[in-house]
Amino acid sequence: MNIALALKYLYLGADQMKEFEVRDNGHGEQYIAIWNLDKPKPTEEELQAAWVAYQEAGANKPPLMTALEKIQAENAALKKLIEEKDHENKNALFEIYNMLGESSTS
Repeated sequence: MNIALALKYLYLGADQMKEFEVRDNGHGEQYIAIWNLDKPKPTEEELQAAWVAYQEAGANKPPLMTALEKIQAENAALKKLIEEKDHENKNALFEIYNMLGESSTS
């Protein structure tokens, strides 16, 4: 279990540098060394439950897009926008030509 991440999950917005500090005892075991939150220090069971919930929340997040996927998505959106504007411009030019043709025959 990562106690710091469990605490951040339990107390959203808590500042690890000011409100709590997690340390390792040198044998790979973490513990809460400093607790400055105005809430009771969580029990081992509460920390374990928060750790499980944190992991499940992360597992349910959609995967992050890679830089290449972001660029490809942006390019597709730009291409669609350009095509829409091109279509609008062609329609506008067609209307102008029609108006000019009507005014020359009048």
